[in-house]
Amino acid sequence: MANHNPPANGFDKRPQHINRKGRPKSFDQLRALAQQISHEVLTANDGSQKTVVEALLRKIATEDPKLFLEIAFGKVPQAVDVTSGGEKVAPRVELVEVIKLVRDE
Repeated sequence: MANHNPPANGFDKRPQHINRKGRPKSFDQLRALAQQISHEVLTANDGSQKTVVEALLRKIATEDPKLFLEIAFGKVPQAVDVTSGGEKVAPRVELVEVIKLVRDE
């Protein structure tokens, strides 16, 4: 594939990459099948029964507890300072104040 730099206006005019048919209709069928499988009951060697989803979640809980907590309770919000690099931000001068200063001169 050729090296492609996006245009300055943010819109790409390459018609060969336009998804004219949209999302494939078969995805709905795949999702329905996945939901059907997730509700199936599994029987363990000890005779206990659980659904496929429950078995997957229990496996995730033991192998990757952080991922399990994110699935169960959502991601922890992270504070991001993109304006000042951690330094205090200077007070904003309102446009009305600038107009008053110009009129007074």
